[in-house]
Parts: sequence; C-alpha cells; structure tokens
Amino acid sequence: MEREQILAALAQAYDDVYREYQILMAFGTQLLKDGKRETYHEVEWYANGKSCLLDGIAQAAAALGIDWDELIKRTEKEGVHP
Repeated sequence: MEREQILAALAQAYDDVYREYQILMAFGTQLLKDGKRETYHEVEWYANGKSCLLDGIAQAAAALGIDWDELIKRTEKEGVHP
C-alpha cells in the first residue's frame, strides 16, 4: 500500500469514528438534560472508547510518519477535531 492510500484510509477511518463520537456525545448531552444519568454513563463509556480509537488512529498515522496536521487536513471536517 502506498503512503497516499494509507493516509486516505486513516483519514476515512478517523472521519467515521469521529462521526460516531459526535453522535454519542450529542445523545449523552440529551440524556443529561432529560435527567437520565445512569443511561448517560453507559453512553459516556462508549464515547470514551471512540475517543481512544481516535487517539489510536492518530498514533498509527504518526508511527507511519504521518503527522497530526497532515492527517487532519485529509479529514472531511478539517479543524474541528479534538
């Protein structure tokens, strides 16, 4: 696999997981507003897992010589990621 293909695959994976993370965070926020703390904590657990996965994707990119800025420039929503 060429570097460009790897970068594209990592950026796509990052986008996919980040979208899931955003959905979980929005759902969690709504649960808190609705006073459903126990369910919120379950959703928060999944969101934390997605956050760890995002970190893993960034670390995989770094191990392959792709820096953070280069990865984020290839994502759909440049500049809005944590």
